[in-house]
Amino acid sequence: MSSDLPARIRFIHDNRLVTLNDCQLLSQTNGAIYFQSNDHISEELEGDALELTAYYLSNVVSRRFEKVVFVIGAGASAEQLPLGQDLLTELLNEGNSSDDLARFLKTVFRVDTSLPACSRPTINEVLNLIDIALEKDEALAPTYPPDVLRNLKKLFFIRLLQLFTDLTTPIGRNSYVQLVKNTVKLLSTGALEEVGFITLNYDPFLDQALIEAVGEENINYGIQLEPWGGCERRAINVSREKLRKPIQLVKFHGSMDWMFCPHCYKIYRISTWRALSQDMPQCSSDGTPLSWFLYLPMREKYYMPEVWLHLHRQADELLRKADRVIFIGYSLSDEDAYFRYRVKRSLYRVENPVDIVVIDKTLKEEKRPTSIEKKYWHFFGPVDYRPVGFPAFSLAPF
Repeated sequence: MSSDLPARIRFIHDNRLVTLNDCQLLSQTNGAIYFQSNDHISEELEGDALELTAYYLSNVVSRRFEKVVFVIGAGASAEQLPLGQDLLTELLNEGNSSDDLARFLKTVFRVDTSLPACSRPTINEVLNLIDIALEKDEALAPTYPPDVLRNLKKLFFIRLLQLFTDLTTPIGRNSYVQLVKNTVKLLSTGALEEVGFITLNYDPFLDQALIEAVGEENINYGIQLEPWGGCERRAINVSREKLRKPIQLVKFHGSMDWMFCPHCYKIYRISTWRALSQDMPQCSSDGTPLSWFLYLPMREKYYMPEVWLHLHRQADELLRKADRVIFIGYSLSDEDAYFRYRVKRSLYRVENPVDIVVIDKTLKEEKRPTSIEKKYWHFFGPVDYRPVGFPAFSLAPF
């Protein structure tokens, strides 16, 4: 007998983790059953890494996973966008050494542009302090009262969105496209029952990949999006797989091309950010100036518009239904404790624990268990840690 569904077999042999991809189950005339695979990987493990991997393999509850959710972090977009301190450096390069943004960083954070970028804070660390001060209606420093901080936050967002616009190129053969293509194929053949995506990034790379694969009409954002100013996404002329229902995509922290009305909470999809950076668009219903639908990772949230809470409930529902959750390029950052809390709450199951897969960048000098691997074990317990990189994983997901 044989099976057309892709299968993976993983086991420990001596001190090596052996993975057999695209296995077929075959039988001989004498009744013997064996597996055949033309694609295998062998990884040498030692010490704690070997013990943790063996424990994970012995605790996999379900052998066939039908409802999969991908959680996408900033590391997944590293092929296209700068990360961490490099992102703040790019924002500084968009202006000059005497503008308001550079002056704020030099005054409050003592940023010295002559020093390496690793000495600077991340964009989230800076904006989190501004957000907390604004929520408390407090000055961050004598020269930075709330009204000045509000203008600084607007400047940060404009600079950030302009940078993303400049660096976001038309869709190509990136890892997002490859992942979505292979995932949709499994959906259309029935190998998977349901797939959902939760992205913590503002960029449109995942959106573009899904539009190419299934068309915008087959993407469910969980919220109603209205086009503004004639903004229409052009459908890419490709043959698409037929799906039983739309694929859900939850952009947990918002999106670089979304704005919302603070009065009626209608959400708009906007294009051409450079043209909009000077004159803020207004709500078509009540004329209220629109605000960006971008929410930074934070340890906790004091106030959230109802529309954003609805978005979070969509993420909760996706996670609760999943039997496997795959994290790609996400470090479980302490900055994002609020999201981690919601994930933990949604995945807490005594009877049938969800299978956790972690896709991390390839190892260079760090040995296993890595700092990221240990962090996931601390938070979730047994996890399937794969330091293979997003590009390699996208070619053979699951």
